[in-house]
Amino acid sequence: MPKSPLAFFQENIISFQKIAQQKQSSFNLFSTIRIIFFILSLVLIVFFANEREAILVFITIAISGFAFALLIKKHNQIRFERDYYKNLVQINEEEVFRLEGKFSKIENDGAEFQNQLHNYSGDLDIFGHNSIFQLVNRTSTTPGTHELANWLKSKGKIDEIYGRQESVKELAAQPELRQDFQAKGVFGVRDGKELEKLIAWVNEKPHFSNNQLLVIASYFLPVITVALITLYFLLDDAPKILWVGPLLVNLALLGNIRKGVTALCEETVKSSKTLKTFVKLIEVIEDNEFKSGKLKNLQHMLSLENYKTSNLIKKLSRILTNLEARENAYFYGTVNVVLLFELYWAIKLERWRSYNQKNLEVWMDAIAKFDALSSLAGFAYANPDYVMPLISNEDYAYKAEYLGHPLIPQQERVSNNFAHFGQGKIIMITGSNMSGKSTFLRTLGVNAVLAFAGAPVAAKNLEISLFNVFTSMRTQDSLEEHTSGFYAELKRIKLLLSEIATGEKVFYLMDEVLKGTNSHDRHYGVKTIIKKLVEQNCFGLLSTHDLSLSELSNEYPEKIINKSFNCSIKDNKLSFDHTLHDGVCKSFSASKLMEGLGIV
Repeated sequence: MPKSPLAFFQENIISFQKIAQQKQSSFNLFSTIRIIFFILSLVLIVFFANEREAILVFITIAISGFAFALLIKKHNQIRFERDYYKNLVQINEEEVFRLEGKFSKIENDGAEFQNQLHNYSGDLDIFGHNSIFQLVNRTSTTPGTHELANWLKSKGKIDEIYGRQESVKELAAQPELRQDFQAKGVFGVRDGKELEKLIAWVNEKPHFSNNQLLVIASYFLPVITVALITLYFLLDDAPKILWVGPLLVNLALLGNIRKGVTALCEETVKSSKTLKTFVKLIEVIEDNEFKSGKLKNLQHMLSLENYKTSNLIKKLSRILTNLEARENAYFYGTVNVVLLFELYWAIKLERWRSYNQKNLEVWMDAIAKFDALSSLAGFAYANPDYVMPLISNEDYAYKAEYLGHPLIPQQERVSNNFAHFGQGKIIMITGSNMSGKSTFLRTLGVNAVLAFAGAPVAAKNLEISLFNVFTSMRTQDSLEEHTSGFYAELKRIKLLLSEIATGEKVFYLMDEVLKGTNSHDRHYGVKTIIKKLVEQNCFGLLSTHDLSLSELSNEYPEKIINKSFNCSIKDNKLSFDHTLHDGVCKSFSASKLMEGLGIV
């Protein structure tokens, strides 16, 4: 019997916690080794200086500097490994939180994408606390997060949806690969402005690499400096100007270019961490074999004629790492003054930038799409009972078996069968308070959004047309705009009619339609709205407490179908089955609810 997703996540948490603890012990050990090595090196340098052994001082500085750099590199590698396994622990803990419905423990809720004027995202809880985004999102890069949000905010084309489905199925079967990608992506900078600055930087014109005098100086001055310093130590009674002179020339040159190099690097060096992350993410995409067309296309986006993209970015990352060393006083006073590393790497940086101006955005786009697909695949893996929907060739169709709301825990979820076909067709849903009308409307909307994003849906089967989803459910008073809830709903209905007027096929969900007015006005208003809707390129559902509105099916027998949610009283207590029934609601709950609260 295959392991359940919950068991897989729980076993991973235990395993990765042990490895992270081992890496922490190694990290602490290397911290001690670095301190001891530094003290010993300092003692040797002071000793040789007191003995006036200049050559030995120079050799000790060179060897200890090189060895210390290796220690730092190894220490940083251990730090990365420790944090990598910590990331994996957090990733698997969040998977468990999702399965348990503990969304408050998941930090990224996509609140920055909330927009109450959007066609459906506000009403359907696509973003924000306890949202579909929290349930689906496993992205670890800023571009990937935005890509996924865009998929949830707008429908894809049919070919695009099926392409995503194919990729999601393939990646869902590879949880280790997905979690590896996610854990490595967490190391990157989550600030989207840093990425914007990086893109702006890569398109700037070169300053140093176009100056031939500086290019020549970067090669010849270090050679001359080392030669003259060596000559000074080899010759007896050699004048100090032999080694002081070239160092003064180098210092003057470095002082002259320092402001320009700082301007070149100050934003880019900050992105070094993100670029290093990109390397690791690109390697995951490059080094695996994929079968689906979309994943193969992403690999193709990362392929260049003579180089692997990851190697090219590694090269830039090395350049930036070397430039970061210019801020170290010890490095600046020794290696940089002698070898002009600052100038050398600044030229290298500009040349890399010129060569890859057109490539960086393509690479970021490939990472973003893979990140979003991997996120949908993680959602699919965690919910093996969900199904990939079929996009219907019919223009106005929504047919589902055992359709449920994915944000409701499985043990509490009530699933319904549902079928709705035909242009202009309207299902009028009546029902008592708390019977499930609003939740059902959201269930239809949310699963349509997931289907059009390329994700699996909470159903046994789903066949759905490609249409625009539009909702009018949470219209409220606005003190800022001086509008009532009723007027806000009218504005929302106007937006719906404008959406329909674009010629796009629309599936609308209207909850408690015209709830802010009296029965007479409501009946007239709804009838007026229905007259418009039945002739348009749309279909949908309207819910209401007002049973008189169900009588409109007599006027539009070919267009309006009555469905309902009912309640019953057992042992003097209200009971709701949250099941969709044919016909008009025959039971009511308001008086019983008031009695239960002691109001009557």
